[in-house]
Amino acid sequence: MTLRNRILEESRYPFQFITNYVSFFLMGILLALGSIAIQGGGTVEANTASFFLAFMAGGALNLPMDTLAGNKTRLEEFYLKPLPSIPYLLAIAVGRSIETVPTLVFFVLALGLIRGSGLGSALDLALTGFPVFFSMWGLGLVLAGMRLVFHKIGSLPQILWLILLGTALAASTPTLGSLAPFSPFAGGLLYLRTGQIDLLAFIASCLFSLLVGVLVFLWGERKMLKRGLIGQE
Repeated sequence: MTLRNRILEESRYPFQFITNYVSFFLMGILLALGSIAIQGGGTVEANTASFFLAFMAGGALNLPMDTLAGNKTRLEEFYLKPLPSIPYLLAIAVGRSIETVPTLVFFVLALGLIRGSGLGSALDLALTGFPVFFSMWGLGLVLAGMRLVFHKIGSLPQILWLILLGTALAASTPTLGSLAPFSPFAGGLLYLRTGQIDLLAFIASCLFSLLVGVLVFLWGERKMLKRGLIGQE
């Protein structure tokens, strides 16, 4: 669904729009309080931003597969589109990121204003949101490429999403520090909690995730077309 269609749909059902976003906002705060209890420290704003980053990352992870063959789209229909697959998937990802990242930043900003803690956590989420989103979208391309070849990959996407949420909930700061050079998501969480980040390693890991995702997806696509698997969904 394009960003324009998304906005039109939400405007038609304002009550659903309000209840969905208010519920999501409150759930993020409750999970943040649970995270503080488990870790024994941290702020509500930083932990809420961490959970929003995890939800954002999980959405980006599943986006390529949802775009390829979601509930309303068959794989054959996707390959009838005029654009090549990667530019089309990228256009969808850009639209979704423009919708998702500013919305979650606004939630953290509102929480900071309500609690009188300032704009720090919202700005931190704004700085890390887009890089983490597209790095996880790269991982989503890996899963989508595997799905093109193997058709079924079981509950792997759901397991990865649970790992993201569990990391935001319970991972200690030293653990995040050891993972940050290899994982943009861990690097983003570390920055939200401590304000510290190895910028060069963070950028390099984001670009590496994107590159690997594109290459694996193109490999899977070429393998699928060569073997004539497109109609076997």
